[in-house]
Amino acid sequence: GHALFEKLCGTVKNLTLTNFRGNETANYNTSIASSLYGTIENCAVYGTISACGDIDDEKVEVSGIASLVSDDGLTFVGHIKNCVFKGTFKVSPLLNGKTVGNVTKRLRYDGISNYLNCAKGSGSSVTGCYASYTVEGVDDAGFTSVSTAGVSDNTNYYGVMENNYFVCPQTPEAYIKNPGVFRAESEAAITPAMLGDTDGATWLQGAYRPVNQHTKHLTVTDPDGNTTYLDCCYDASWTYNKVYN
Repeated sequence: GHALFEKLCGTVKNLTLTNFRGNETANYNTSIASSLYGTIENCAVYGTISACGDIDDEKVEVSGIASLVSDDGLTFVGHIKNCVFKGTFKVSPLLNGKTVGNVTKRLRYDGISNYLNCAKGSGSSVTGCYASYTVEGVDDAGFTSVSTAGVSDNTNYYGVMENNYFVCPQTPEAYIKNPGVFRAESEAAITPAMLGDTDGATWLQGAYRPVNQHTKHLTVTDPDGNTTYLDCCYDASWTYNKVYN
């Protein structure tokens, strides 16, 4: 089905969705929120998100966490913090295998959100996020244009984007580049230097993030004696010597 929330003004935190199946017979789809005016933090989605052609719209858009991150100009401000999407986007310009409406279809895909679009000074943000994904159907002849910003597009540059990373083999060289978004050819290529680590430690495959204790996979104790519960990407090494958040 569609996202968990059509419009989210509150907070979703420490949520992990595994084997997620976002099957949608509409032209846009995501996992947690279609429009985000609140906060999604420390969440991870593993699975497949699909979208296809629509009778009334000539574009197809998919994203991993939320379609739009924005603000209402008054009270609510959208944030995505320390989130992970790992999976597959399945896209088609057709509806149930048939051409519908305007056959000109523009495809848009992004690992975390399609658009970070906010008022100047509002502070809406996408920070500390990681996406590793493939796109099936991107080469379909029915798509007349393809655009992506890897993680999210800071459409008017008023939003805040910092420390975001993505891996996607279908990403064209001419993708939309935003400050605060870094591309790697593979998860193994995410090096300590990319993470600002200059002490020479070895970065292991995968992305680690704090999660709710009840969904823990790994437990570590930091040098100060504090216990931290961690989740990790499925193909991450279970031997660790470095924690990144």
